[in-house]
Amino acid sequence: ENNFYSVCSHQSARQANCDISMRPKAFAIPSYQVDGCDVVEIYRKSKKAIEDARSGKGPSFLECKAYRWRAHAGAGDPQKDAYRKLDELEEWTKKDPLKHFEGTLIKENVIKPKEIREINEEIDKDISEAFEFAKKSPLPDKGELEKYLFG
Repeated sequence: ENNFYSVCSHQSARQANCDISMRPKAFAIPSYQVDGCDVVEIYRKSKKAIEDARSGKGPSFLECKAYRWRAHAGAGDPQKDAYRKLDELEEWTKKDPLKHFEGTLIKENVIKPKEIREINEEIDKDISEAFEFAKKSPLPDKGELEKYLFG
């Protein structure tokens, strides 16, 4: 996934050539740029790469161009992120992969808008229930703090 940023700096501020997909070609690895907002295109290219790898043709490289809508750590207000332009965020928001795929599914008569609403309501309910469960659950014992840490 190429979201154009590393923490708070744009790719163009760190690299002379922003075409990441060209790098593996130096090692004779097939490489492709993919619209990271097009679920179907990602599926098709990924499927081919997986088939090639499983058939002994070696690795492939996919550069999926997408966008990170939130600040580096997932929090923050993009309007206040001095390193990003608001119009950039607005442009990428229009390419929302979920909305795009939803539109494709409706257009192809795979699903109806009502069914999508029902699915979203069920997801919202599941998330709310999980949060309530977590808030009501006791904190883990301090003795378990390092239980799954290795080093």
